[in-house]
Amino acid sequence: MADRIIVIGRTCFDDYVTLCKIGEWFESERNNKDISIRLHQGMYEEFDMATKSDLGDAVDAIESSPAYEISLVVALHLFGINTLPGPSYHIDLNPTYTYNKRNGELLRMCMYRKIPLVVNGDQPWLGMESRCIVHPNGIYIYEPFSRTKNERI
Repeated sequence: MADRIIVIGRTCFDDYVTLCKIGEWFESERNNKDISIRLHQGMYEEFDMATKSDLGDAVDAIESSPAYEISLVVALHLFGINTLPGPSYHIDLNPTYTYNKRNGELLRMCMYRKIPLVVNGDQPWLGMESRCIVHPNGIYIYEPFSRTKNERI
């Protein structure tokens, strides 16, 4: 059973409000009250390289976990998700705030592993138009399709 929710980059009260809106969307549009409750009550794992670097990179945590254990990944204030990383790819516009070492892998990894990804920030398309839903509040929700059926999982 998927039970982990990973939240990347929650740093302020506005982020909590955004998480609540995401939860409300999952409850109303996907009939998933569990995700709504957990996002409202802070029942998720937080990763943020600027404030919680001791926990490591969220991409490493996602990559090292079986996909079936992860219900949802939420990335807030995301920069560089639409950039395909190279061997030495790492740009810090402001080293104390911006981290994007592996952000370019996040969308690809979540879709490949069939993990829903919610992004608030830099929005890529990279051929994903048919697989994403735009939340009315400007939050993008990328949902992988089943490999055997053309339906959201």
